[in-house]
Amino acid sequence: EADGALTLETESPTNNGHYTINNNGTLNVEKGMVGNTSPASGVCYVINNNAGGTVNVSGGSVVATNHIVIRQVSFSATGENTVNVTGGTISGLRAVWIHLAGSDASVAPTVNLTVSGGTLVAQENSNSDKVAIYSYNDGNSLANVTIDISGGMMDGCVWVGGGTTKTASETVTVTGGDMEDLYSYAGASVAAGKVVVYGGKFR
Repeated sequence: EADGALTLETESPTNNGHYTINNNGTLNVEKGMVGNTSPASGVCYVINNNAGGTVNVSGGSVVATNHIVIRQVSFSATGENTVNVTGGTISGLRAVWIHLAGSDASVAPTVNLTVSGGTLVAQENSNSDKVAIYSYNDGNSLANVTIDISGGMMDGCVWVGGGTTKTASETVTVTGGDMEDLYSYAGASVAAGKVVVYGGKFR
């Protein structure tokens, strides 16, 4: 469990538990590999990033077979949850999962995901979908979730607006990068002006 600052520069932990790293501080992945080799059954993450935590991936690899790699989880409006991807490789069932885990729709946790480089690889799920980035709520409002994609290669889709509450959308800005597609589960009136594409390549 990381509560201060932790920098991974060499060969790093591989775990088979619920998560390899539970981050509450600043985690920098610069070299080496960190992974999770748990069996397909159960829910596991390589990095569980909590509110107040920041993960910076600039090199190396973060890998999970059959599981989500980085989970950005928040339950309340206290503390920001931030992930910045500028390089390296993030590979698993889903590369990044934004998860607003509270049930109160009046609460809007602050979550920031920025992708300007690197490679995000998604495995096919049971429906044959490959989802590199997925934003989902259990009831909390998505109003303070920001996703900024200006670069990087996404071997998979970007899905936003998932979950229970559909009354607010993330702010999603795409100015670059390469991805399969971008899809919002929010209605057109909710997503209008909030999910915008100025550039990038879609396959």
